[in-house]
Amino acid sequence: MNRNDCDRIFGSANIEKVEIFMMNGGVVDFGDEPHLAGQPQGDAIICWSIDGRVAVIGKLYSDNFRDPQTATVEIRFRRTNGQVTNLTKRSLSTQGGWVSSREVEKVSPVGSFKEVRIRLKSFLPDSGLGPVSSVVATRTFTR
Repeated sequence: MNRNDCDRIFGSANIEKVEIFMMNGGVVDFGDEPHLAGQPQGDAIICWSIDGRVAVIGKLYSDNFRDPQTATVEIRFRRTNGQVTNLTKRSLSTQGGWVSSREVEKVSPVGSFKEVRIRLKSFLPDSGLGPVSSVVATRTFTR
């Protein structure tokens, strides 16, 4: 992911700032290709537009090689007046044994936004001891 993705969404003359990042949550990651040695090597991005909107673009990875799991990324935007948007969830499920990924692109609604929170979660189905859900990473980005 790079600035060209931001330009595609908002137009090249409308970008205020581009933030490049990756999140390694162990068995759930967020970034971009390639995915090697259990973590993304490429970056996800946050695009801040001059009109106050924001977008998040990256790939969600499930890389639990041992157990089936559902990997989830949650994205929430905070407006400059403090109100938050509804939570956006994107998930993918795997049976273990390989890395699976899906591209995620979320653009805020119209308005003025000051913050983005991204949370990665892992859910392991019931294996006799009950299902296990855990937050594996959280990051907050501000304008």
